[in-house]
Amino acid sequence: MKHEINQFLKQSTSSTKYGVNIRGIIVNVASRYGVVGFPRWAAYSAAKHGVVGLTKSAAAEYAESHIRINAICPGAIESGMVTKDIQEDPSLHQRIVSIIPQKRLGSIGEFIGSVFYLCSDEAGYTQGSCMLLDGGF
Repeated sequence: MKHEINQFLKQSTSSTKYGVNIRGIIVNVASRYGVVGFPRWAAYSAAKHGVVGLTKSAAAEYAESHIRINAICPGAIESGMVTKDIQEDPSLHQRIVSIIPQKRLGSIGEFIGSVFYLCSDEAGYTQGSCMLLDGGF
């Protein structure tokens, strides 16, 4: 994030369709475990809590410089990591979806759509947010 911020600070601002000046947008990827803990996932959870804290601190620090910084905190998404784990243990899919209120995994398209939203003019007032994308945990 340091290098992106340094580059953004060298750039002039542009105006959104709502007349808001912006230099750049950063979307960090944390995890739902960056917002809540989970048994036997302490190290992973601590690392993702760090991403959330860094996002919130940097967002506050660089807001006046017109750099928007947010994070997305996905739960179980049909991604390479989850798909690989399910291939190794087919019963894992049912165990995962059984604890998700929507009873399904999130799609890559939903993940990407959430990132696109955070990069859009419509999210112009969103700063230091950690968007949960987790099926309702």
